[in-house]
Amino acid sequence: MIWIQALIILACIMLGARKSGVAMGFAGGVGLFILVFVFGLKPASPPVNVLLIIIAVSSMAATLQVAGGLDLLVHLAEKVLRSRPDRITFMAPIVTFLFTVFTGTSYVALAVYPVICEVALEAKIRVERPMSIALVASQHGISASPVSASTAALLAVLAAHGVSLGTIMMVLFPAIFLGIIIGALSVDKKGLELEKDPEFLKLVKNGDITFGSGESKNYKPTKEAVLSVTLFALGVIFIVLLGSVKALMPSWNVGGKVSYLSIPNAIEIIAFLTSFIMVFTCKLQPGKIAKSSVFSAG
Repeated sequence: MIWIQALIILACIMLGARKSGVAMGFAGGVGLFILVFVFGLKPASPPVNVLLIIIAVSSMAATLQVAGGLDLLVHLAEKVLRSRPDRITFMAPIVTFLFTVFTGTSYVALAVYPVICEVALEAKIRVERPMSIALVASQHGISASPVSASTAALLAVLAAHGVSLGTIMMVLFPAIFLGIIIGALSVDKKGLELEKDPEFLKLVKNGDITFGSGESKNYKPTKEAVLSVTLFALGVIFIVLLGSVKALMPSWNVGGKVSYLSIPNAIEIIAFLTSFIMVFTCKLQPGKIAKSSVFSAG
């Protein structure tokens, strides 16, 4: 019976993923309906902290986007990728991985994919090599990010056993990073070289594939973009410090026992605080944050 229930969950995830966006959440409701009303299973309490963290982190990343910080990060990523175009298969996953680790959501890596494609073509490297591993790297970066919902959920379980956020990062970050490099090695020679691929040469001859003109020279980061990235980075650092050093956490003496602020709550508080400071200092219109693509995806 448990296998049938597991298949139902997977089916709901797949159906929700096909529609994407909020449909993923709606699909969860379908799965719950079947498991509760058909199989008679008792539901656990809703993962309120995880939901709040998703909202808080998505809000912080969306505020970064509206302030122009995401464009600045993409520009910096482009400079890094173009610095070694011949190593794009390795540079691309490292960049998307670090993007996701920094922001807590893999959605921001989408802005880098067009750059990866352009740089790969200019370097005469098969696009599927860097793109395939870059996509995998951005998804796994979620588990190595100190401000992602999945890390907070893991920490909520391990905190009872004395495991801190710093300990989790010390294990997951290098392990996942090493896995990504191995993955890049596995696709580094995938397929024919473009200069020997008759299909590619035919597309170029017919004009179906064109090459970019290189890095954009017109982009100039605004003061707001630089400030938003700085504030965002400080927020992430503060979260890591709070999650790694328990003594920094606010504590209370209740009934003779000392209790500390939980790291999920700390992430939510710091994320909302950072978002507000960015709105205030960068003079943003809050309405644009809720309508941004990062917020919608989150």
